[in-house]
Amino acid sequence: MEHALTKYRKANCLTLDDVSRQLSVTRATVCKWEKGRIPAERVLEVERVTGVPRHHLRPDLYPLDEPAA
Repeated sequence: MEHALTKYRKANCLTLDDVSRQLSVTRATVCKWEKGRIPAERVLEVERVTGVPRHHLRPDLYPLDEPAA
């Protein structure tokens, strides 16, 4: 399954370098995040910069609320 950050990057025709500049991290860091997990302390910043919802970036930390019955 493709990581939400990868989907964002591809949908917006951005390179790893583009995203790394947006987030003030290295290209290698973005690559690592796309292959694994974004650190918990960076999720909200990534959400703010990219617009990708936190529950897509780290569903283990920010699960979608279940609809009320």
